[in-house]
Amino acid sequence: MKDVRTIKEKAKEYFKENDFDREKQSLISLFLYAIKTSNALILSKTEYQIMDWNVYKNMQSQFFKDTQLAFLLLKATEWSFDPMVYLKAGNYGREIWQKANLNAYLTGCFEKDVSFFRFLALSHALKTEIRFVPLIPSSRELNTPFLSTIYDIEIENGKAIQTQVALLKYMELPITLEEKEEIVRKERETVSEIFADFISELIRM
Repeated sequence: MKDVRTIKEKAKEYFKENDFDREKQSLISLFLYAIKTSNALILSKTEYQIMDWNVYKNMQSQFFKDTQLAFLLLKATEWSFDPMVYLKAGNYGREIWQKANLNAYLTGCFEKDVSFFRFLALSHALKTEIRFVPLIPSSRELNTPFLSTIYDIEIENGKAIQTQVALLKYMELPITLEEKEEIVRKERETVSEIFADFISELIRM
């Protein structure tokens, strides 16, 4: 397992001296766009099936908010002219799909089962583990369109996390609490390593 904490500390040190140039903005924007749109694509399945009303409302709210913020971030980004940046972004998009096994959630309908719980755990991990604001020095004002949108995304993620925690904790399933916690832990570990890979590349640019 990667030393994620050390990688994040290196990133914090890096951003004390370095700004978010066009290349970094472009890579971050496309990375987050891939995550938001993938999550929204899976959440759109809720339109075609019967489910608990409170769960449906939560997922609909998350779907529209994720879509809105994804497009705002694209608008706020100062785009790079370097084609290699977009090649790297495509590679990370594929890595997200492969390591998080997103294809598993695209077919069929959601049922109140372990697969649905695992998707909720993954969605929760994407919001809790992928955070750029803690890497930015507290002395730096988040007053550019790009940084302020990143901040808005993470604020909205924080709100969604509270609802997700309740869903994960109280959803009735034929598995123990310990098994639930293990699923959540594994999804967070997977996403944390994806993010560590990404920020390692980011600070090498």
